Amino acid sequence: MLEKMCELSVSYKRNFDNNYLIIKGDEDSGTKALNNYRYRMLIENRIDHFLNFDMKMNDGVYDHYYEISGEQPVKRLYEHKLMKGEDLVKIITEIIAAFNTGYEYMLEPTHFILEPEYMYMNVETKDMKLMYFPEIERNLEESFLEFCEYVLDRVDHQDSQAAMMAYQMYKIVKAGSFTITELGELASKTMD
Repeated sequence: MLEKMCELSVSYKRNFDNNYLIIKGDEDSGTKALNNYRYRMLIENRIDHFLNFDMKMNDGVYDHYYEISGEQPVKRLYEHKLMKGEDLVKIITEIIAAFNTGYEYMLEPTHFILEPEYMYMNVETKDMKLMYFPEIERNLEESFLEFCEYVLDRVDHQDSQAAMMAYQMYKIVKAGSFTITELGELASKTMD
């Protein structure tokens, strides 16, 4: 996944009202969008837990615009501080909510980008929005395993709740064939 994202041309743009993360399109972007229901779902709906999406033409090419106004990437939020138990529970429940909302729109979770650099959180509310990119499809086990490795590196090991949840989550995902329900149950147990 990381290799695919590195191949993409990502930039940021700020205007008077909004901030955007922009993925540069190619000469086929417009055609792909017209022929792919996932793009239509993203463009025509404002979906909870998804970054708002649009496509705009620049220099004869349709670029992918994700609105990130008022949001910070998870990677930046935990660059200089560690995740506490309540932070980790919130992140997992927000990922699960995004997946569940995606199913309502027939959007498979394999197109979510589960890299902390592209997962955005509102600093005040702790609500999270994920990037859904139809052109990249990834094995969920691999995506979650990479995310769990990131969490293990950024979790506060002095917070026993956080450390225990991070290690249990890693163990469940590493074993393979995990379900989102299992991760939800782990988050619920941790909250209790």
